[in-house]
Amino acid sequence: MTYLAFRNPDGSKAFVALNRSAGEQTVAVYENADRSFKYTIPAKSIASFRWGAGAEN
Repeated sequence: MTYLAFRNPDGSKAFVALNRSAGEQTVAVYENADRSFKYTIPAKSIASFRWGAGAEN
């Protein structure tokens, strides 16, 4: 799994994950004790997430 997380100029946060493997993989992102999520990325796939200020949730 290859991943990258960053803060955008508008204050939103982003996370991008690349699953190069032949099987699905679950990623867990923890911002703090009250804000986290898990997502299962299919094999050979990319997933991206954006949240927070400026994001269209």
